[in-house]
Amino acid sequence: TWTCTYNHANEQKIFVRERANGGFINPTSEYSYVEEILREDDELIHLYSPQDFYTMYYAIVLDKKDKKFSMVGLDPGNNTSIIEGDCLVY
Repeated sequence: TWTCTYNHANEQKIFVRERANGGFINPTSEYSYVEEILREDDELIHLYSPQDFYTMYYAIVLDKKDKKFSMVGLDPGNNTSIIEGDCLVY
């Protein structure tokens, strides 16, 4: 389980992911989908978030070594801000 904090729009937020069903889920979300692991090694986990209700490509990187995360939504001409922060991993 990754529990991370980040700032967005001058507010502190929480990003949570749990390993489940061969990928990761967000246990705080009302939607149930599995974020697919595109690549994993000793240092990083790269996730793809394939939600049918979004048109964006959501990319997530979990940094095992430094206990950090980054996420961005890619939609040409309308990308999201990059969010990132420190994590507790347990």
